[in-house]
Amino acid sequence: MSSFMYFWSWLFSSFVGACLFSLFGLYLILKKRYRDAIFVVASGAASAVFVKIIKALVHRDRPRIDPSVWADGYSFPSGHSTAAACIGILILWFLVPEKKRKYFVFPVTVLVACVGASRIYFGVHYISDVFAGYVLGALIAVATILLDRKTKMR
Repeated sequence: MSSFMYFWSWLFSSFVGACLFSLFGLYLILKKRYRDAIFVVASGAASAVFVKIIKALVHRDRPRIDPSVWADGYSFPSGHSTAAACIGILILWFLVPEKKRKYFVFPVTVLVACVGASRIYFGVHYISDVFAGYVLGALIAVATILLDRKTKMR
């Protein structure tokens, strides 16, 4: 179980999460979807910035369930969960055709849930940290989608 959870936790670590947003943006550039690429990369940057700001304002210490598991910084909100929710929603919006989206919502939701579960499993976040990360990531993704829709209408 630990290696399964470790994978999900590693997948949205700061460096790997930034690489995922960058690779997503690069894919869109290769498809000549430059505007969409800018939105995706900016959303990744916004996720990281908002997480840092909120952590600095809230100063919530991490749970200390297992002293052998260590994570730096404050706990609230979960940056892993924020990035996972944001990129999951953006993948549905920018990559999955509208008529097929309903078939991908559940699998993407399960993947995002695995990221949050891994953070709780390792005892480095409270459930509320993960939930707040999901909400923050979803808000950033929805703001991106609204901006995308508004600018496409012009």
